[in-house]
Amino acid sequence: MNSKEEKEFINKLRNKISNIDTTNILNSDTLECVTQEFAIIAEDFWNKYSKLINITKYSKEWWNKECNRNLATYQASRRKRDWINYKKMVRMVKQVFFDNRI
Repeated sequence: MNSKEEKEFINKLRNKISNIDTTNILNSDTLECVTQEFAIIAEDFWNKYSKLINITKYSKEWWNKECNRNLATYQASRRKRDWINYKKMVRMVKQVFFDNRI
């Protein structure tokens, strides 16, 4: 948390939001317009700065797409054979990863 990117995101969002004209909020219609403008700004910034991450309890450096696929296969079928295949594959991926690091 509090990374350089996060601080940059918050500062830019704060600056953009501070430019919203809130001086003429006289009724619910103008409040609705200001709220919509805020929502659009927040969504645009979120889409620009965010990225999709698949976080699981297995999120480690060695975890890869093959791990995701095999885990999903097992979760869909719940067959013992798929579980065994998944565990073998994980052992192999870990071994290759750590052999390369050593």
